[in-house]
Amino acid sequence: MLQDKQINLFKTDCLTLLKQLPDQSIDAIVTDPPYFKVKEDAWDRQWKNEDTFFDWLESIVSELARVLKRNGSLYLFCSSHLQHRTESIIAKHFKVLNHILWVKTFGRHMACHPPALRRYFSQTESIIFAEHRNAIKPDGYVCEAVLQYLQEQWKAAGLKYRDAELVVGSIARHYFSHSQWLMPTREKYLLMQNHVGHDYLKLSYDELLALKQADQYQFDKSKLRCFTPPTKADLVNRSHTNIWTFVPVQYYEGKHSCEKPSAMLDHILLTSTKENDIVLDVFAGSCSTAKACLKLNRKFIGCDLDDRYFIK
Repeated sequence: MLQDKQINLFKTDCLTLLKQLPDQSIDAIVTDPPYFKVKEDAWDRQWKNEDTFFDWLESIVSELARVLKRNGSLYLFCSSHLQHRTESIIAKHFKVLNHILWVKTFGRHMACHPPALRRYFSQTESIIFAEHRNAIKPDGYVCEAVLQYLQEQWKAAGLKYRDAELVVGSIARHYFSHSQWLMPTREKYLLMQNHVGHDYLKLSYDELLALKQADQYQFDKSKLRCFTPPTKADLVNRSHTNIWTFVPVQYYEGKHSCEKPSAMLDHILLTSTKENDIVLDVFAGSCSTAKACLKLNRKFIGCDLDDRYFIK
C-alpha cells in the first residue's frame, strides 16, 4: 500500500477496494479493465466465456456507479470487438454521453498480414464517456420557480397536464416535470395564457424569463459536472470531438501492455476534473493515471494486483 495526501495506491482486488469507498465520494473514474482475450496475459483470460466476463464487469460497473459523485465523470476503456456489449452494461448504471474512438497512428495493424485476415483489423480502442444516472442538470434545479409557477397556475385553472398537450402539443409534458424540463417558448406560453383566461398565468413572458434568470443567478455552477474542452488555440493538442488521435506509447523495457499515453490522460483530467478532485482507477497497471494526477494536482485512488507494476 502506498498512501500520502495525493496518491493512495493499494495492492488489492478492484471489488475489495470499491466496497470500502463511500457512496458518491469520487469526482472522476478513469479506468481500463481487461478486454477479454485480447492480451495473452493470464489476467485477460481468466473467464471461460463472454457471459462470465460481462457478469464480472457489471459487478464492477455497478460499484463504480455507486461511488461516483452526481457531478462526476466516467471514462472506461474497452476493446473495439466487444464495445457494444460493454456500452450496454454501462448504460444500465450511467448515462452514456459519448462513444469516443481512439484512432492509433501506428500499432499492430501496421505489422499484420492483410491476406490472412478474416475481418478488418482494428486500428482503434473505444472509450465510453458517461455521467451519473442522476447527474445534476442546470434546468432541473435552477428553474424550480418557473416549474412551480406553471404547475400551480395550471392546476388552479382546473386543468390537468395532458390538457396542455392539446393546446401546445406533446412538448407541454416537459413544462411541468423535472425530467427533461423545458422552458416554454414565447409563442407556446401565449397559447397557454389564452387558454386559461385572464385569471391565471398572469406573468408576462418577459417576467417569466426574469424569474428563470434570477434562479440561474443564484445557482451554484460548481455543482455541475466539470467539462472544460480545449480552446481553439489548443485544438492541435486536445480534441473537442469524439475522435482522438493521441500517439500510442512506444515500447520500452518494462512497458505495460495496456499503457495509455500521458497526453490522453492529461486531456481527460483537464476536461473533466479540477485541481484537488479525486480520481479513481481500479485497474491502475503501471499507474499512468496516477502520474497524470501528480502532474496536474489531482488526488488519486487506485489498486492493482500485478507485482511487476505495483509500487512497493
